[in-house]
Amino acid sequence: MRLLLLALSLAATISIAPADAADTGSDYKTADVRACADSRMLARITERFAWAERNTWRRGYLIAAIERPRLRYTVFNGPSMIRHRHCRATALMTNGAKRNLFYTVSAGLGFASIGSGVDFCLAGLDPWRVHGAACRSLR
Repeated sequence: MRLLLLALSLAATISIAPADAADTGSDYKTADVRACADSRMLARITERFAWAERNTWRRGYLIAAIERPRLRYTVFNGPSMIRHRHCRATALMTNGAKRNLFYTVSAGLGFASIGSGVDFCLAGLDPWRVHGAACRSLR
């Protein structure tokens, strides 16, 4: 009986809690757009790309800047209860090239489930096709 009451109270807590601290307002679209342009997320993308370049690829260029971050669409209440914001931006590389950057910002997927997590793909720079051809899984 105690186990049943514990499970019911846990289920009620989960269903009442907001998906993300930024989503507590009534304007979800504004929160979604802000999440795509969040400087911490963009810095994390730049740092992770630099790490991969330094430790794996060694092609000799990095992300110099990320321009025009924008929301493509948001997924919530689908197969996953985690809110995913699919975003797109333009990455300016240190070799002068411009690349399409696709990334997702997911609530509750940061360190120890605190904060947001980010996954990204630069079109044309995913030789192992981790995200499918032309970053398809993040589009």
